[in-house]
Amino acid sequence: MKKSKFILVTILSIILLVFLSWFFYTATHQPSILKGHSKDGKWSVIYSPEKDIDLARQDLWAVHITWKRDSEFSIKEVVFKENGVVEASGDATDEPKNAKKIAIAIMGDPPNMNNDYTVEVIWEENGKTQKDIIQVNKEIKRSFVIPNVIKRILSLG
Repeated sequence: MKKSKFILVTILSIILLVFLSWFFYTATHQPSILKGHSKDGKWSVIYSPEKDIDLARQDLWAVHITWKRDSEFSIKEVVFKENGVVEASGDATDEPKNAKKIAIAIMGDPPNMNNDYTVEVIWEENGKTQKDIIQVNKEIKRSFVIPNVIKRILSLG
């Protein structure tokens, strides 16, 4: 009985050690994601690794904007800037008509924390055209990241 308890405790200790090692490694070696919100709370922006497995395989990052209201809206233009230079822009006409989450840029690199990122959104709500400039500068550390290899294996099943 003592021997089986010792083996169980050893196995659980090894699993815990592997888990904690993975946690600390990803917390210190993964680039942070960036978030931002409009002043009126209607929009949120996230700059993070692309979730689509084919794009994630290429280690691409994406900028997504999310509409946080239930009212109808239509996007006229979205501009993503890095240090004041336009990196991507468009009118989101290729997105589904009632999409609440919209990809506005798919980039090759993770964000550089020394750079300034902004998203300008021009949209129409209730017949009125509005514009928001959203600072995307809230750094969120990632502490448990599943490797793309495991994501690919899981997506095959």
